[in-house]
Amino acid sequence: MTWRGRVDNRVEITIRGNRCSTRTLDGNPTSGETCNFSNSLPRYDTRINVRKRDGRGKVRVIESPNNRNNYTARIEIEDDNGGSDNYEIEVEWN
Repeated sequence: MTWRGRVDNRVEITIRGNRCSTRTLDGNPTSGETCNFSNSLPRYDTRINVRKRDGRGKVRVIESPNNRNNYTARIEIEDDNGGSDNYEIEVEWN
């Protein structure tokens, strides 16, 4: 899955199945968000990996999908360098 958007400060991306949503935690609202899936997130415990392809801040996995969280993945982008920046991340699972 690939996610793109313009981030100001801190956002959380939630992935379930073949849908994703973005929630602004700090800063201005995220803009220009797109999510493209090659496969749906499976409905079984799995580990996910995230790779930043563009953007100046930090990206990390907060939660991997499992039975307790209804097979939901959560990723955080933190851009605390002032102003917003374009991000592109790639999320993989097996």
